[in-house]
Amino acid sequence: MTILHAIRWAISIWEIDLADDIFTHAFRATMSIESIERIDNRQTIMDIENLLHQLYLSGYVSEPMDTSHFIDPVEEKVDDSTLHLDDSILCHFENASELQESASTAIQPLSLVSVSDALEGLYKLRLYEEQQVIANMDLLQVLKHHEKLLLQKQTESQRVSDARAFF
Repeated sequence: MTILHAIRWAISIWEIDLADDIFTHAFRATMSIESIERIDNRQTIMDIENLLHQLYLSGYVSEPMDTSHFIDPVEEKVDDSTLHLDDSILCHFENASELQESASTAIQPLSLVSVSDALEGLYKLRLYEEQQVIANMDLLQVLKHHEKLLLQKQTESQRVSDARAFF
């Protein structure tokens, strides 16, 4: 849709009497990567201001825009060499890799907890909760359920170890 608006604008602007070098300079400025030389555009700005004033008088435009707000491509040019761009990107990753290295040295893998250790911890937690003035009955039921599951795992592991000892 924006392209259609641009084409419509270009066709309508073509009918207005503007110098051809304005269009060619604008086209070259948008298509070139090289530096844009500064041109004397006072006459062009005066033409644009006169046309805006005519549009205002004809009623097509309620508030003409201020030409001092137009973008000057020479002032808006950004010179970024790839060397500076690489440095600015790499500095973010270097800081992140240093943080990862320091974080990886601090992290130690946890040892596996045996079923008997888990049951011992569960018994202590259940005993603590039972000793409270107002015991949380929901927690005690959940702990009882987990105790049954852990006891089942313990008996299964004992059966497997007994069966291996048999052979």
